[in-house]
Amino acid sequence: MIKIIKIEDLKPGMFIIDVTNNWSKHLELENKLFVEDELLIERLVQKGLKEVYIDPTKFRKVKIKSLDATISQKEGSSLQDKLTNAASVRKETYKSVMSVMTDYIRSKEINLGKAEHIVSKVADSVLQNKFILAGLGLMHSANNYLFEHSVNSLTLMVTFANSMGYDKATQEELGLGAMLHDIGMLNIPSIVLNKRTEFTPSDVIEMKKHVDYGYKILKNTPGIPQSAILMAVQHHERYNGTGYPLQLVGSRISVYGQMAGIIDVYHAATTDRGYKKGMAPSQALANILKKKSGEFDKDLVKKFVQAIGIYPFGSILSLKNGLSGLVLNIEGSDLLHPILRIIHDPKKGGLITPYDLYPQKYSSDENFKIVGVKPIEQLMLRKPDINKILGIQF
Repeated sequence: MIKIIKIEDLKPGMFIIDVTNNWSKHLELENKLFVEDELLIERLVQKGLKEVYIDPTKFRKVKIKSLDATISQKEGSSLQDKLTNAASVRKETYKSVMSVMTDYIRSKEINLGKAEHIVSKVADSVLQNKFILAGLGLMHSANNYLFEHSVNSLTLMVTFANSMGYDKATQEELGLGAMLHDIGMLNIPSIVLNKRTEFTPSDVIEMKKHVDYGYKILKNTPGIPQSAILMAVQHHERYNGTGYPLQLVGSRISVYGQMAGIIDVYHAATTDRGYKKGMAPSQALANILKKKSGEFDKDLVKKFVQAIGIYPFGSILSLKNGLSGLVLNIEGSDLLHPILRIIHDPKKGGLITPYDLYPQKYSSDENFKIVGVKPIEQLMLRKPDINKILGIQF
């Protein structure tokens, strides 16, 4: 039985009988064949074909190949291994940070040894795949914002410090400070801390007390480095003097306090809260860069962008040819052409079987030029859907 189908419904494994015009000679193909992979389908689409005749009784399972068939399976497997390993590290980090915080709630003491152990493991992982680990937290929606914020601040700070050229010991020291910079929040009444509506003026006053609380907690903890104390007390100071609690200006704010401030704003902007929707990572970066009032040191912000990428992990980019894909990783220093996992093709009706696109195959092709960033909602996706596409679990 012969059946005619639309080209976007053609799948690997189907058996083509013919199409609606003289296609086989034009494409230098046999006039009857099995569709082995997405490459053939893409060639048919590019030639403007709308329909094909298939024999539904002849179907076989095939190993789906990506359009970027020249990329070795070993390279693709290596990338997936990095994604899986980073997700595992992050899951373990979240549990450990939660343990440190709950220990403090019970005993009013920080288990510094446990905290340092967590930071060391994150620093080791960042050396292997900093771009992935730094962005992975944005793929996870947790019920407890404070724990999530601590984990993401830790991974972002170690990545930031690595990009700044600090040695591993300093990266770990700064990561510890970032993990604990908001510990004063644990002394804020839960009715305010967990509020799902916008803060009232009195709520804001109460929330600002976390800086002083955090300063006192860390100052009274034996073995805590000075950099951690500076982060706790200065992460809300702003370069132009508009921050709090001391309205410090410019270099009077330590570089550690400034780094923590950038991370604090970035993570808060990209995270869903009860009273707001988080924005895309690239948009959050753009907002920080465009701060005309000079809230942040521009050179330091540029260093942060170099650390996490112009298009951070998990961003969905639109290409000139209509394809859309998730940012997976950066090869070398090419921030403008990250590795993409293509997930959407309007020519094929929308969401497709994902495949990976590597920079060396598209950076010089005008048709693959990046033209914008898409929110996941535009593709009718949620964060759990993205995690499945990435092949990771939290």
